[in-house]
Amino acid sequence: MTAIRTGSVTRNAEAGTPAKDTRPGSTAPKGATGRRTLVSPSSVDEIIEILEKLGVPAELEGIKTFMVTIEPEVAEKLMAANENFRTLKPQTLARYAEDFLTGGWRFTGEPIIFDCNGKLRDGQHRLYTCIQTGVTFSTLVVVGVEPDALLNIDTGAKRTLADYLRYHDYDNPKSLAAAIRLAYEYEKIGKVTQNGRGSNNALMTWFVKDGHEGLTEDVRRVKLWERDIPVLTASHMGAIRHSASNVIDIEDVDSFFSALAYKESVTDVRSPVVHLREAFLRMKAESKSRGVQIPMIVATTIKALNAYVAGDEVTDSRSLYWASGGRSPEDFPQIQRGLAEEILAGGNRGGSA
Repeated sequence: MTAIRTGSVTRNAEAGTPAKDTRPGSTAPKGATGRRTLVSPSSVDEIIEILEKLGVPAELEGIKTFMVTIEPEVAEKLMAANENFRTLKPQTLARYAEDFLTGGWRFTGEPIIFDCNGKLRDGQHRLYTCIQTGVTFSTLVVVGVEPDALLNIDTGAKRTLADYLRYHDYDNPKSLAAAIRLAYEYEKIGKVTQNGRGSNNALMTWFVKDGHEGLTEDVRRVKLWERDIPVLTASHMGAIRHSASNVIDIEDVDSFFSALAYKESVTDVRSPVVHLREAFLRMKAESKSRGVQIPMIVATTIKALNAYVAGDEVTDSRSLYWASGGRSPEDFPQIQRGLAEEILAGGNRGGSA
């Protein structure tokens, strides 16, 4: 039975419970007789020193580790050992393919795993993506784990885009992450979907390298209106504000959201703002049974924003709804140029003298 020593507590690798530490000056585990003081290593050299003191060899109890570069032909041979214990997920494959093809895939240290019978236990999506894209990648490969180790693979929490933004000290990371996903999707395909698309790497590349960090300010600006508008969140408003910034005067966009938040400021029953609030109240009631429908919320908001900027009247809140299906389906609404912007655009194209 193998024991792994970490700090002042010895843990049994099979039982997962702390063994008694009888060394002088040892500290009890948190929750026992006191709180442990943890001192973090300050460099990678200290991490390596800690691991070298453990004396764990490259081969441990029949487990071997390899650092390799996998080409499509090799990936096909390794995939042949797959027992199809999990169905390939199209959304995961799409994210991986995007990173493979754009050079966004990074070595993470996460291995491809085979059990002691030579069966693939983790890594099928990476291998399949390599085959489909024809792009090689470098990875660790671990061979020899017990077959039931599958029960402990991929059971941890996934790193989210919000986690990455929080790590890099961006404000409002959760709202900003959702806004990035919405604005990215709207720019790329002209609509938004319920679950979004794009890998975290592709989204961060678009956000930072493609010049969209202004979304941080967009989300910060609309945060003050979020609590006063049913179903419409700061991420929805931030994404729309960002997407509209090159099409509509940003003051008009802010005026629209402000009027939506402070309903007392708008008394005209034919205002798009009045009917959008009515639509949102209906959506809020419906969400209890149907859930929040993000595409409908964003589409309805864009339709109302277009009417508000154009000075159009609305007499029925249902006319703002997006007809995504049925006998006469509509395309996803696009943010329309305001009157002032049309005049300026006409002048830039050599308009009236």
